[in-house]
Amino acid sequence: MKLIINLLKKKHIASSTTVLGTNVLSGISTFTSLTLAAKMLTIDQFGSVIFLLAVITIASQIVDFGMDINIIRSPESEINRSFFNATIVKVTTFVLLIPISFLVKWFIFNQSLTDVELLIIVVGSLLVGINNMLLAKYQSSELYVKYAASKLSVTLFRFAIVLIGFILHSSYMFIVIGYFILPYVSSLIRTIIYCSQFRIGGIKLEAAYMKQQLIFGFWVMLSTLSSNLILNVDTLFVKYYIDLKQVAIYGVATLIISPISLLMSSLSTVLLPQSKNISSNFEDIIYFIKKSLYISIPICIIAYLVLTESIPIVIEYIYGDAFKLAGNISQILIIGYLFSIIATPTYIISYTINKPQLMTISDVARLVVCILLNIIFIPIMGIRGAAIASMLTRIVGGVLTVLLIMTSIKRTKYKLSHEQIIS
Repeated sequence: MKLIINLLKKKHIASSTTVLGTNVLSGISTFTSLTLAAKMLTIDQFGSVIFLLAVITIASQIVDFGMDINIIRSPESEINRSFFNATIVKVTTFVLLIPISFLVKWFIFNQSLTDVELLIIVVGSLLVGINNMLLAKYQSSELYVKYAASKLSVTLFRFAIVLIGFILHSSYMFIVIGYFILPYVSSLIRTIIYCSQFRIGGIKLEAAYMKQQLIFGFWVMLSTLSSNLILNVDTLFVKYYIDLKQVAIYGVATLIISPISLLMSSLSTVLLPQSKNISSNFEDIIYFIKKSLYISIPICIIAYLVLTESIPIVIEYIYGDAFKLAGNISQILIIGYLFSIIATPTYIISYTINKPQLMTISDVARLVVCILLNIIFIPIMGIRGAAIASMLTRIVGGVLTVLLIMTSIKRTKYKLSHEQIIS
């Protein structure tokens, strides 16, 4: 009890409470918005919404190009410069993504994706990237009140649009545009204002600094892109192998356990800025990990006990018999999600020791495993196979990541000790 009281007095616990509260409200809003969409749309149309959500999430990571992490890890004096560089990179990546997206549609989704939906994916990925960039700026400065206000404004506006559509029995396209485009317009306007102020303040593009951030960002982008593909590739494969109805059911299963993702993102949001203040000293890193585990492990135990029993009942009550299978799917997914929460502090250390390539190697390996497992299991077991593939990927990949990072830290410690002995 004394340990818990002391932890609650720490700054990062107070910040975590703010972020967690924000993410809970945001999650409730998102959950409610998608639930309303599921009730007003046909099951195939809702499956299309889930599919678009997965693709936009993946595409936004390409647009980000790892620049959000560059902003977060920047010292206070360089945050605005990093924000300016990130804006340039994201807009450039967006322009390059346009022709690539049409090629992908032509070769993979030509029959099942309209040109309007493709346009929504491309524009939506830029808008999501811009919003994430603003959140990263507040996160780096540890301005969690602004972070909360910015994040909530998007999700609440989205909820309002979907609610209006639900009341007025609006069309599928109204819901899609209201969910993926309109909530981010304010973020676009704020970014334009910020960048104009930076130019007036004398911030200019510096090639050397940009090159440094691009190199770091490239590795981060590969890592985050792989991570997001791991999170969403099951949805893509379910659509490819089965149909939109099964995508909708699988989407409800992942939606209902979204509180676990909120816990994971809250932990990362607070720990990442905190981690930039620790040194590369082996003992400091171990202390940071242990301190973080004091928070994550109790959360995971409570979440598992509550969610495994309640989720199937909640799904059947809210969504009806058509989505009953989602309850069983969610029980499989929970195990892998909770394991990811426990491993989150170790993941963050790779950025602290300036070795994002470790996460990249791990994430690419996890992605390969995830793709292979989905290809094997989905044709045999349907969406249950997709859930098993996701669970196994998180567990195997998490163990691999921890081993890679801890091995690298120990090698660095040994190298430094050896050099000291020689000197």
